[in-house]
Amino acid sequence: MIRKKLIKAIVGLIATVLAVAAVYAVYYQIHYYPSQVYVSGEIKLEAYLNNTLWANGTTIDWGNMSIGETKTMNFSVKNTGNMPLTVFLTLHDFPPTNLIADCTWSANQTTIYPDDWANGTLTLTITDAVGNQTYEWSYWLCGEP
Repeated sequence: MIRKKLIKAIVGLIATVLAVAAVYAVYYQIHYYPSQVYVSGEIKLEAYLNNTLWANGTTIDWGNMSIGETKTMNFSVKNTGNMPLTVFLTLHDFPPTNLIADCTWSANQTTIYPDDWANGTLTLTITDAVGNQTYEWSYWLCGEP
């Protein structure tokens, strides 16, 4: 009987030591060898105004316009990067002083996947202006993951 108790105690002790060793091995692996991965995403866009390659920060020649007139142009963006992007077209210095106008892009805030397109219409409407003069502002295309 004493021998059975001794064997049970030894087996129990061995099982406890093995369990503690297994827990420590897992802790050691997680603590000293954490898993890491670095994923590099590339934000890269190409924009086309009426099928002609367009550069960020440039002006667009809308020609002569009258008060109350609206003009449109095709503005398309291709995602040439390697991650999905939401695209935004922003205007710098718009509207200029003495001009009341609205300029919109129908595909603004569209999410496009790599090698896909966001096709839209760029629309300029002149509501009011003071005097006959040339107005100028620039356009910027942004992509956010």
